[in-house]
Amino acid sequence: RESATIGGNIVNASPAGDGLPPLLALNAVVELAARRDGVIERRRMALADFVKGPGRTELRPDDILVAIEADALPGHGGAFEKVGHRRSLVISVACVAAVVRLDATRRVFEDVRIGIGGVGPAAIRYPEAERLLRGKPITAACIEQAAETAGTLVQSRSRQAYRRGVLEGFVVRALLEAAK
Repeated sequence: RESATIGGNIVNASPAGDGLPPLLALNAVVELAARRDGVIERRRMALADFVKGPGRTELRPDDILVAIEADALPGHGGAFEKVGHRRSLVISVACVAAVVRLDATRRVFEDVRIGIGGVGPAAIRYPEAERLLRGKPITAACIEQAAETAGTLVQSRSRQAYRRGVLEGFVVRALLEAAK
C-alpha cells in the first residue's frame, strides 16, 4: 500500500484508481516500449485510449510503461475530491479532478477539464460539462447545471443513488476550488 506508483495505477486500470482522473484532465499520453526481434519498439497513445475497462488496457504482454506526459497548464487551478468506504486502503467510491483557467477578468471559464473515477467501468473525462462551462460566466446556476448531468455517468452496480449525489456535489466543489 505504501509503494504505489502512478505507472502501476495506470496499468492496473482500476475504475477506482485515484491517479487516472487527474491524468485524464491533463490530457495524459502514455509511452510503451517492448523488445521485439532485438529491436526496441515504442508507441504512444492517449491515456483515454489506453484504458479499456476494469483491469483492461492496450498493454501487450511484452510491453512496459516507460513514460507519461501530460499538459503543463500554467495559469490553471486544480482540485481533487474523493470519498471512500474507510480511512485505510481507501478505494474511491467516487472521485473528481478539475482543472480550470479563468479569463483575464477572472469571471469567465476560459478552459475547463474534468476527470471522473470510481463510478463506472473506467475513469473518464466529462466533456459535456466542459463544453457547457467553457466561455461562460462563473455563476452558481452555470456550475450547478454542469454538475446536474454528472449523475448520469454513474454505471456502478452498487450504491448508485449515493454515487450520483456525491458526484454532483464533487463536480461543484472541485470547480469552485480549481477556480480559486
